[in-house]
Amino acid sequence: IEQAIMVERDEAKAKALVTDKMLRIGIVGTTHDLIARLEGLVALGVRHISLGPPLGPEPLAAIEAVGRDVLPHFRGKDR
Repeated sequence: IEQAIMVERDEAKAKALVTDKMLRIGIVGTTHDLIARLEGLVALGVRHISLGPPLGPEPLAAIEAVGRDVLPHFRGKDR
């Protein structure tokens, strides 16, 4: 998937490589989608997450969006 996105710039190919299992354990979507999914995981007791590739066709933009929109949502919350 990373090869298809980062090297080949073939989003359709990358999407075709995504499996149902990946969708169950991964989180995809907007920052609002990410916050909603993480809220559910936090409610289940999750205290640490890891972000990693593939982060989409614009990894830097994805990282910036998480830093701007997602991290502040959870920062300082006593869970």
